[in-house]
Amino acid sequence: MEGRSRPARLFLEFLGSRAGAAILSLGTFVVVTRGTAVATAGVYISAVSYALLLYSFLDLGTGPNLVREAADGDHRTRITHYFWTRIAVTAAVVAVGAVGVVILFPSSARTAGFISLIYVAASINGVAAPIGQVIGDARAFRVLTLVQGLAVFMAVAGCVLLISEPSANVLVAAYSLGGAISSLAALVWVRKHMERIPARELPKAIREQLRAVMMLAVATGAGSIYLRIDQSIVLKLRGALDAAYYGLASRIAVQARLVPSALQLSVSTFLAKRVRGDGVLALADQLALARVSLGTGVGLAFGVIAVSDAAVLAIAGSSYADAITPTIVLGASLLSTSYNYVVGTSAIMGGRDRAFLVVTIAALTFNIAANVLLVPSHGILAAALVASLTETFAAVAIAELVGVERGAVRRRYFGAALLGTVAVALAKLYLVEASTLINVAGSLLILGIGLAALAIAFRALRGLSDDPVAVEIGRIERASEGV
Repeated sequence: MEGRSRPARLFLEFLGSRAGAAILSLGTFVVVTRGTAVATAGVYISAVSYALLLYSFLDLGTGPNLVREAADGDHRTRITHYFWTRIAVTAAVVAVGAVGVVILFPSSARTAGFISLIYVAASINGVAAPIGQVIGDARAFRVLTLVQGLAVFMAVAGCVLLISEPSANVLVAAYSLGGAISSLAALVWVRKHMERIPARELPKAIREQLRAVMMLAVATGAGSIYLRIDQSIVLKLRGALDAAYYGLASRIAVQARLVPSALQLSVSTFLAKRVRGDGVLALADQLALARVSLGTGVGLAFGVIAVSDAAVLAIAGSSYADAITPTIVLGASLLSTSYNYVVGTSAIMGGRDRAFLVVTIAALTFNIAANVLLVPSHGILAAALVASLTETFAAVAIAELVGVERGAVRRRYFGAALLGTVAVALAKLYLVEASTLINVAGSLLILGIGLAALAIAFRALRGLSDDPVAVEIGRIERASEGV
């Protein structure tokens, strides 16, 4: 029976591992926003966001490729090649990132941007997620993530408490140091799952890895950029104050995004085994994943929308009230984010790299162009709207072009969920301006519906299986469909 619940078990393990780190990350955010000037916090948030943008490039598609190709049981060799490829990519990303600092950061914030590259250069923790997927054990990922969160929190909080009015440069240096310390533990763990290979074979192995994921690497890289580039654009075009407000709204959405991220990790091996040779899922699998991804998306979107104003005031205080409206808008985008994560993973596991690349490049182009045109005149609300529209476009386009779902499934579930989420977001904008009693009552109703949607999603997730018997049954079911 364990196989019947493996995706659900992995989901809980990955989510549990990130929940503790998310709390520590949020605690770090509270310390910075309440313990420093708004402009200082704006530069710090932007530099850290830039580091996390670069961090997402370190995998460069090799993680999903590891999960996709390790189904043959050759774990240690593939893990070794994956690790050294990631090291080589890290060096290249740091070099390109230094150029990006000059382009994206105003002169007053460039030092903080350069310091953030230390965090990127020393980051090894990320290898634990795909390796945990391959070996079917997320415990190490949970421990390493908690160690990293604790190290960063202690370093940054120590600076705020011990140094009078610390600069953004000092705070970013503390953040980077905490990440580097935690990476030592990751290095010890990953070596247990590697094998020794002659140094002369490494260049060939790295080239083969990169060649195998070239389109996937560009696609996932484009996706990473449009998810995080908005923070740098706001800092560049609107200054440190607006960057602080938008950074808070974005941070709340990013914290909630940990749930679909854990969902993505947990269903990857399921999809790798259940996607047909032509890259299309059976109808039963499509329906189950639609319930999982959209139930999760509705639950998260409604939840963040419901608590948006309370969360902003609790984390940073009334001086950050301008972050409430963009928080509501970004909260609504979590529906598309959750859906996008699952259909995107379906595309990757089905080998639809080229179509996935087309969609993400188009989404990135729209995101940057719209931000550059709208943010200077309309500020952080425009940035939030552009981010939400980009996520929605990417989710619909991937489902349509990649062919991992049938149109009826998308229209029936996603369309209705999207309309409902937009209506709830508009209602919350009204509630924020209404009396406290009406706001609280309406928010509790929205939150209750969101929790019910999450319960439905988890029930559907428990029905997924990637054990050998269930996979064979799935093949018979797909054959009986005649498609």
